[in-house]
Amino acid sequence: MLLLVFLMVEQTNRVSPALAIRDVAARLVPDENTVYHIASPSKTFTAATTALLVADRELSTLLDFLSHRTGLASKDALWQQDGHELLLSENDTIPRVPYLEVIHPLRRRWTYKNWGYEILPTSSPMCLVFRGASSLWWRKFMTSRILEPLGMRGTTSALRPLGEHWARGFMPGPDGKLTDVGSPVIAEGTVQQGANGVKSTVRNLITYYKAVLAAWRLETGTVSLNGEPTSPLSEVKELLTPHIPLGPNSDSQWYGAG
Repeated sequence: MLLLVFLMVEQTNRVSPALAIRDVAARLVPDENTVYHIASPSKTFTAATTALLVADRELSTLLDFLSHRTGLASKDALWQQDGHELLLSENDTIPRVPYLEVIHPLRRRWTYKNWGYEILPTSSPMCLVFRGASSLWWRKFMTSRILEPLGMRGTTSALRPLGEHWARGFMPGPDGKLTDVGSPVIAEGTVQQGANGVKSTVRNLITYYKAVLAAWRLETGTVSLNGEPTSPLSEVKELLTPHIPLGPNSDSQWYGAG
C-alpha cells in the first residue's frame, strides 16, 4: 500500500491533503476519511477490548499473549500464503496453537507473532476466553465500547468498508511501476481477524490515540479530571507499560501490549 503522509494541525484539528493517491488507475487522492486496511495496528484494538473486559472483571489478563512473550514460534506460514491466500478458518486457530514450538522460556524473550491476538476475539466460536466472558462478540463489543463512544464511524472489521472511499493496495516492481495487488481478505470471521483485520481512517486513528493518551494521563495522575477529555478506554497504563525488551541486550526499546 502506498505510504500516506498527513500533517495534523492541532490547533484547528485539520488534516492537510495527502502526499499520495489511493487508487493509481483512477488517480484518486486520499484524505483523512479514506479507509485503509491497517493490518498489524489492529492489535491495539484487540488489546484495548481485552483491557475493557479485564476492567469489567469479566476476564483475567492475557498479558503474555498481548506482549509477545509466550516464547512460542511465529509460524505465520501456517495461516497465510502469498496472494492474500488464507490457509485456515477462524475455527482452526486454537487447535493449531499447541503445535507452535517453544523456542524461548516463558517471559524471557520477545517473539513477535499474530497467534496470540487471534485466540482473543469473540467472533471465533471456539474462543471460550472471550465468548464466555461477554455475550457480545469481538466486533460488537469493540464497536459498542470503543468505536461508537469515540464516533469512529470509519473504523470496522468488515471485509469491505461501506462506500467507495477506501485505498487499494499496490506493490512497486523492479522498474518502479505500481501493480494493483487488491485488498487483504483478513476481516471479521476469518483467521487472524484480531491481529490484522481492522480497517480505519487517519482521522479515526487520531481520535483513537487521543483517547489512549487521555486515559493514560488520567490513570497515571499526570492531569486532573477537570477539563480532561473523557475516554472510554480502561487499563491503558497496563497496556503502555514496558513488559518485555525487544532484544536480549535492549535497555531502551520495550514492548507493551497491542
